[in-house]
Amino acid sequence: MALRAGVASKKVLGAIRVKAAISIPRVADAAGLTLWAKAAALAAVGHEDTADVAARIGAPDSVQRAIRSGVAARVDHAIKSSAMHTGDPTAAGLTDVRTISTTFAASLRNASIFFSLLESGAMIRLPLETRLSATTARATAFLAGEGAAVPVRKLEVEGDLIDLQKAAGIIVLTKELVRSGGSAAEAFITRELRRAVSATTDEGFLSTVTDSGTPSIPSSGTDAAAATEDIRALVTAVGLTVDSRPVFGLAPDVARQAALLSWTSGIKTFPDFDLTGGTILGVPAIVSDALASGTIALFDGQRLGGDLEAITVTASGDTTVAMAAEPTMDATTPAATDVISLFQTNSVGALVTIWFGVRRLDDTAVAMVTDVSWGETVGSGS
Repeated sequence: MALRAGVASKKVLGAIRVKAAISIPRVADAAGLTLWAKAAALAAVGHEDTADVAARIGAPDSVQRAIRSGVAARVDHAIKSSAMHTGDPTAAGLTDVRTISTTFAASLRNASIFFSLLESGAMIRLPLETRLSATTARATAFLAGEGAAVPVRKLEVEGDLIDLQKAAGIIVLTKELVRSGGSAAEAFITRELRRAVSATTDEGFLSTVTDSGTPSIPSSGTDAAAATEDIRALVTAVGLTVDSRPVFGLAPDVARQAALLSWTSGIKTFPDFDLTGGTILGVPAIVSDALASGTIALFDGQRLGGDLEAITVTASGDTTVAMAAEPTMDATTPAATDVISLFQTNSVGALVTIWFGVRRLDDTAVAMVTDVSWGETVGSGS
């Protein structure tokens, strides 16, 4: 069961960099995050050292280095530490964490709006917590006669930071499952990791790139013709250009409606979209639990900037958790709620933490259609 544990952000000034480096995942790290989570869970069950368990279960050297360097506990500090250098074991471990994270992120391309934009190259990769500069008025060239002064139009430049966001999700596993081993157990852990990372990251992503000024358009109706008009409204609101890299995002209920919607002739309204996703008008369409019910959105990746820093895992079998997707209490607002002891239920909880950042570079980067309820089969479709 995947639980979202919240999103937080903070700002730190950094040195000017031109562009973030893109790491190339290694084949050996394809299951790195799953093995990391399994090692952490087994360590919590047996009260052992996570790195020792990782070595025992045959985790790749990169996973063992990441754990042994203490990056899981200190990655938040290490990411922003200007004193780190390539010979520092913590820096080496951080490199492994980023490689493992990048590999796992690639597997989420069809399960998350943020990772679809990032891994497809639609979103502009920009360094996080680093001061950025961008021109807001284009420079203009002039022709000047011999000996004449050359007029120059002033460039207007603005700078800002892309906040580093910290999102966390919890997956709860029985100790029997953790101990059982085998490919079936690892497949289950991988699935739960994917769900936790996708949901929490998309939640933080949407809260950053949308606000009260984001175009929000009521759906025009329930039939196939209305659905077509809703898509037209999104495309118009975002104002796609030749440089645009669009991606649709659909709430699960809207995805079901879109997959089943058809004209009276029997032709599907969106022939290349099914219950698990696909494309709409040739544009990737991602189903996301983070979108509110009845919502379909359009994102232009070329007007969004950001990157993924790291994904890490820790585990505990001695804590208590509130088994709710949206807890009603926090550190500042105590409230009565039902909690479950992992120790008493013979379970272990794995905390997945994601460090990422995103910034809307243009107010027209995102638009939404709300109150979608497609279902009628009206119109010829011919």
